[in-house]
Amino acid sequence: MERITKINDDYLLKYSPKSMEDWVLLCKKDMPYANLPVEVEELTEEEKEKYPYQKSKIILPFYKEHKDFVEESFTKRLNTQDILALFNKNLSFLKDMHSKGVCFVDLHPKNLMLDSNFDIKFVDYDSSIVDGRYIDGIPIPHDCNNVKEMEDYFKMKDKLALFTIYLNYLCMGSFKPNDHLKIFMMSAGFDEETMMRILSLYDNDNVIKPDYYFEDIIGKLVFRQYESPKLAMRRYI
Repeated sequence: MERITKINDDYLLKYSPKSMEDWVLLCKKDMPYANLPVEVEELTEEEKEKYPYQKSKIILPFYKEHKDFVEESFTKRLNTQDILALFNKNLSFLKDMHSKGVCFVDLHPKNLMLDSNFDIKFVDYDSSIVDGRYIDGIPIPHDCNNVKEMEDYFKMKDKLALFTIYLNYLCMGSFKPNDHLKIFMMSAGFDEETMMRILSLYDNDNVIKPDYYFEDIIGKLVFRQYESPKLAMRRYI
């Protein structure tokens, strides 16, 4: 059943799995690049029955001029330096988000939007973790033993996801490791081991191997420090 309804040209109504308490906590963060609710409400009994897996309903701004990275076409006119500048802008927002105790968790090409002036919005914070408050149903590595390790894992996953979005959707297959890749990786703050793993995803012609797709790249990179990528469901708070 559809969880999102367009109210008018400016706002959307959405049913969310995040609790009202978590939304209120998130909305107190000063993050102008984030598409956060302007209103949060508890579900009525009827709505709880209709949407059994949702915990709240929210009113969100609708950015009609913004498009996600899959739909966007004007990014194709960017050169490498423009792409790097936009990547660093995104990365600075992500680092600011992390410094405020928020991990996005579910960053992918449809959750990152921009307009023709390259104004950036992170959208869909349903799965985000705020101040270490774990959300039921989010898979985490079995090796994580406490809240800090969990947050460190998701911060790295956020950065890898952002990196991969640019790799796959802005560079359009023309990304050359020898010329550009290390610049991006150094900007993201990846360690040497992670950089070597990213480089290993390329074939001899410096093109991303066709058998690697977005989730595969994230999965292979994010588990670099674990013996097994086996996931477990844990709740720390």
